[in-house]
Amino acid sequence: MPQDLMNKFDIGAPIDKEGYVLVPLFSKQSGRFIPSLRQALQSGAVRVFDSDKGMERYQQECEKNVPYRLQMRAGGVKYTGFRAAFIENQSDTPILLRASDILLGGRQDRVLDRHCVIPPRSLTDIPVSCAESGRWKYNGSPLFQSSSQQLPLHIREQRLSKRLQNSEIQHQTWNMIRKEVRRQSILSPTKSIQDVLTKSKEEHVLFPYVNRASGLVLFKKHRRDFQFHLLEWFCNTQLCKESWDSTLKAAIRPTKKRYSVSLDPFRLRRGIQKILQTLTPRRAEDAFLGQFSQMTLGGYKGTAVADSRDTIYFSLLNPLRSTPRRRRE
Repeated sequence: MPQDLMNKFDIGAPIDKEGYVLVPLFSKQSGRFIPSLRQALQSGAVRVFDSDKGMERYQQECEKNVPYRLQMRAGGVKYTGFRAAFIENQSDTPILLRASDILLGGRQDRVLDRHCVIPPRSLTDIPVSCAESGRWKYNGSPLFQSSSQQLPLHIREQRLSKRLQNSEIQHQTWNMIRKEVRRQSILSPTKSIQDVLTKSKEEHVLFPYVNRASGLVLFKKHRRDFQFHLLEWFCNTQLCKESWDSTLKAAIRPTKKRYSVSLDPFRLRRGIQKILQTLTPRRAEDAFLGQFSQMTLGGYKGTAVADSRDTIYFSLLNPLRSTPRRRRE
């Protein structure tokens, strides 16, 4: 899988701004279009329910004997209660969900626990975590909507770090949201991730979308070197463009520190190539909801999501970068 990824894109020229360096990725061949969760919800092709409402839909479809693929497990684990949501894909196209996607509504806001591909014409339960500890009631429609923003990268890294340690991530998620509420002095009665994101909603995008880019690599200047933050690649430029601003807003945190580090484009490109070429593939997480290849290299954790035809999405994080003992508030 790492070699396959290297053959799928070219590495562009780095862009240096305000302590960060972005390297765009350009696909050698554009893949087919697969909508994101937000695009699918806006088009009306997808509906997302709480687990109890999802079970009602499951029973209705069973009684009708409709030609849906009624999936009841995600990752081989049965999720129940607030740790599960049901997604109904009424279209003939698979849908890409990412672990940074946020669901608003239902009895409480949720964040997805993993990347996955929802099959066409299916009703599927997906693993989620609560992102609003102070609410357990409907505020209007029982259906979920998708946030225009993504889970902040440092929270996503810490959640991934807990998963790698086989630890429970729900309490960790609540603690990190409460910490952000206190740190930013936000009035949030229900301790919701949406209140945290609303305060930073108007921040400008440091790096506008680079034409024809299908992915990006983000570094932060750190003392005498560059600190790797994030790599994301999509099979289609349209999908990348739709996610570009929200990805960068979630990854970049304003800072007053400025390090004078000389930018060596050749060295950065070689560093990216070395990381991808030396990733060690692990056993696929499971073959349900897309094929997963877990890749590791030191502190790096990569996940490739594919269906029966091709690789759809790839992300690479360094969860050790944002461990609580390293971060100082």
